This record gives sequence, C-alpha cells and structure tokens, in this order.
Amino acid sequence: MTLEEYKNILITGTPSDRARAIAEAGNDRSLTDDEFHELTAMIKGVVRPGRRKMTPDEAKLWAEVSRINTRLKDEMVNAGFAVRALPGDLQEDAINVLSRTVSGMLGDLTAMMAETGEP
Repeated sequence: MTLEEYKNILITGTPSDRARAIAEAGNDRSLTDDEFHELTAMIKGVVRPGRRKMTPDEAKLWAEVSRINTRLKDEMVNAGFAVRALPGDLQEDAINVLSRTVSGMLGDLTAMMAETGEP
C-alpha cells in the first residue's frame, strides 16, 4: 500500500480500518524509511490527520445523534431520581425493568456495530 493510501485510511477509515492499516504498516516493506517515519508520526499523533468535512445532511444526522445521546443521558438521570423516590420494595423491580431496557438497547447497538463492520 502507498503512503497516500495509508493516510487516506487514517483520515477517513473506520476505527477497525485504521487499526488494520496501522498493523499492516508495521510490516509493509514497500514504504521508504522517510515514508515510514512520516506515517509513524501521523499514527502517534505528532501530525494530526485533518478530519473529513461532513456534508450538510451528515451534519444534520450527527446533530440528531448528539441530541438523542443527550436525551438518553438525561432520562437515565431522571430514572435514577424516580427509582430513589420509590419505596424500598419497589426499587429493585424498577432497577430490573431499567436493566432489561438498557440491555436490549445494548443488543441493538451491538447489532448496529456488526452491520457497519465495527469491532
């Protein structure tokens, strides 16, 4: 692989793509010493790759993901207050209900990660 291909993967690739590229770069004998040192510096963060600019549609979707994430965090805080306000015998049931819901959400997230090829 060429230096430009490695750089492109480090800039635009998924985390798993970047990890594979970094692992492959260590064994790639086609790179010159200078290219290898430049790539190593980029991997170590001495030279930061520029982030890809999002399209307007991607930016809107990213903003929606951010809003949903904030709402999820807020609702978990609210659930904590509600659980603490319940009498002791109902707290365990409420915690179990929340636990099953979060567990289901984690399952959905795992399936989403599998669809996108993330580890």
